[in-house]
Amino acid sequence: MQLLTKEIKKALRLFPLYSTEETYTSEKVFICKFFNPVGAGTWYVCEGEPVDGSMPEDDWEFFGMVDLGMGQEWGYFRLSDLKGLTLPLGFGVERDIHFKNEPASKYADSEYSMGHAQRSN
Repeated sequence: MQLLTKEIKKALRLFPLYSTEETYTSEKVFICKFFNPVGAGTWYVCEGEPVDGSMPEDDWEFFGMVDLGMGQEWGYFRLSDLKGLTLPLGFGVERDIHFKNEPASKYADSEYSMGHAQRSN
């Protein structure tokens, strides 16, 4: 499965890394969703851009919310991280093909998730 389509890349160009830094997480919008089809693991993307030197844009860095079954956390992850996950039965991370521009408030479930996400550089 193609994890990052032309349509998603185009949408992410409007939301490069740090572009929603001053936005409450509850007001952020998730552009796409990746998930583990055989267990816990969901990655929601609200910002992203190609990794420096990545040609032709084959790796991206994202900022978003991750839920690995132990609670939600905001942070950074890369497309190459998702592609590199080895899952049971030979499966890989998949993209939710029906997911489009959902508000973070629909998915975030904690006070931390609903406030400002603190970034450390």
